[in-house]
Amino acid sequence: MPPEAPREDSGDLDRRRLGDPRHGGQDAQGKPPSPAFAPRVVLGVADDLDDGEDVLPTRRVADGQIALLDGRSTGGGVRAQRRGVDLVGEEPSRRPANQEPVLEHRGFLTTAEYPRRIGPRLLVACALLALAGCGGSSSSESEPPAAGTTTAAAPTTTAEQTQTDPLAGAGTNVVVAPSTAKATALLERVAIGHHEGYDRVVFQFRDAGLPGYRVEYVQPPLTEDGSGDRVDVAGNVFVVVRMEPASGFDLNSGEGDLVYKGPKRISGSSAGATVVEEVVRTGDFEAVLSWAVGLDSKADFRVTTAASPSRLIVDFRNQ
Repeated sequence: MPPEAPREDSGDLDRRRLGDPRHGGQDAQGKPPSPAFAPRVVLGVADDLDDGEDVLPTRRVADGQIALLDGRSTGGGVRAQRRGVDLVGEEPSRRPANQEPVLEHRGFLTTAEYPRRIGPRLLVACALLALAGCGGSSSSESEPPAAGTTTAAAPTTTAEQTQTDPLAGAGTNVVVAPSTAKATALLERVAIGHHEGYDRVVFQFRDAGLPGYRVEYVQPPLTEDGSGDRVDVAGNVFVVVRMEPASGFDLNSGEGDLVYKGPKRISGSSAGATVVEEVVRTGDFEAVLSWAVGLDSKADFRVTTAASPSRLIVDFRNQ
């Protein structure tokens, strides 16, 4: 079988012999003769060769991508051996020692799946960096005091810690006391006052000593002593102050002397009171003197006395 005529060089390969026979004699120039069936070497990407194609693709030769063609198939195709061939000794080629490794599977960097794969990882990395930045020291932290300075809290007294009750001992029970006066106590003045924590009602007498008294809550209706007539008093609950022997009229002088010349009704609002609404006289009969105190609501009261002038004082809690 005659040897196959050499193929036309496409210009992509160097015009030189790609292989020499390893055995046999020499030709006229002192070189060994070509074998009866010459091996043909085609450089190309093995995966780019289709059946019936033995032409080297233009400008697509790379190191290590060499296929040895043993011969033509019956269909005119080429049977390729997928291995590297050394151009001289037909030994499997190796990567040069000074050649850096090349990433052979870089195609995934340009696929649509790459952003989906790398996106969540980038988000996690950014979140970790943000948290690391927020974990630093805060400028709102208080600075330590300067050297040589001390801080101390001001001492508090018992009076500041505990507020004094202005009506200590007050309550709603009946309060009763005997007379200290030598004769009938003569009422001279009735007054209402407002103070922080309590409203005050004062009964002032002309002479030394006080009559006996009884202070208590009563149920309406209220009536006048002697006549039994009903007496209206502003308020929702009522306290009656009953005093004896006491009067607002002095019977010991000739034709009698009116000692109390004030009103029989006194409004609490005129004095700025907040719990006392009205004070009304409900009786002055046979040395028994009675006054009713109308309140906005039931409140604790406290009864005290004072001298010079003689006074009977009833305080009502207004808080």
